[in-house]
Amino acid sequence: MAGIYLIAHTNSFARRRRILAEDAYVVRQRAIRRGDDFEGWRLSRLMRDAATPFEVTTAERQYQRWLRASSRRGRAVA
Repeated sequence: MAGIYLIAHTNSFARRRRILAEDAYVVRQRAIRRGDDFEGWRLSRLMRDAATPFEVTTAERQYQRWLRASSRRGRAVA
């Protein structure tokens, strides 16, 4: 039975990485379009390069923080 849970966790992790990579493209495009959003550009690299569960979780948290900050500045992303 332990193998089933390991597969489920792996699939979840792979899905989270794929979603982060897709969102990283959007973040990078918006950072380039704005021209002065170096934080967004750096975040897109972090999101794209996340390879471990810790890195994925860290990137997800920073992405959520960036989304909230962007919406406060009147530049909603999602």
